[in-house]
Amino acid sequence: MKNGMYAVGGRCSFQTVWRFAQQGQFILFVAFFVAAVTGPLAGVEASSLSDALSNGKVSLNMRYRYERVDQDGIGKNAHASTVRSRLGYQTGDFKGISGFLEFEDVSVVGNEQYNSTANGLTQYPVVADPEDTEVNQAYLQFTGLEGLTVRGGRQRIKVGNDRFIGNVGWRQNEQTFDAIALIFSPLEALTATYAYLDNVNRIFGEHHPTASSANTPTSTHVIHFAYTGMPVLKVSAYAPSCLILTRRPQPQPQIKRLVCV
Repeated sequence: MKNGMYAVGGRCSFQTVWRFAQQGQFILFVAFFVAAVTGPLAGVEASSLSDALSNGKVSLNMRYRYERVDQDGIGKNAHASTVRSRLGYQTGDFKGISGFLEFEDVSVVGNEQYNSTANGLTQYPVVADPEDTEVNQAYLQFTGLEGLTVRGGRQRIKVGNDRFIGNVGWRQNEQTFDAIALIFSPLEALTATYAYLDNVNRIFGEHHPTASSANTPTSTHVIHFAYTGMPVLKVSAYAPSCLILTRRPQPQPQIKRLVCV
């Protein structure tokens, strides 16, 4: 592909939270305080904190993937047989506040016959699905005001058609963001989204031997509006203040891929 582009990523740490506080990103605190002093809002049933923690929902998702790559200039073909597993827990609501924690594992099935960018098997073409186990999502959210969702932590963010901001769902280890996001729907057909992205957790995994491949810090403000009130047309506009992009300089060699998901 000529002049292809891809977004780059980040990390999650105590320093991330501290930077949010230093930069005045106190929206979550305000939302939580409103919920605490006003009690149940927007039809959310009151419950104890222990009930919210114990009466949550467990989620399990598994995806097997086979990808074969025949690339010019490399003698061996790549055969990547992998399975992705996600295990998550969504708490119940307590005064409009809930939490979600999700782990993700990518494992090789059979022989490892591809260059994952982390396994050193450079005699094979690249299939960017390295083995890894990590925290995929971990966030708190507030939904106690009608039409408003405020979410803070490591999370999946998909804007529009994912052209600039998305989870790269094609790969086994998805891209997630350490971010604060506000989603507001004042009308059924209108959604406004604001997100502050502090880090992007890349598709190569948290424990990749090259630190820049695993995580890359960023400081990005994203604003997105979507209107679906017309029968045959969806109107969408967005304004990212900063995008970290890498452009491939030259045409790439021909690569033939067969993917079964």
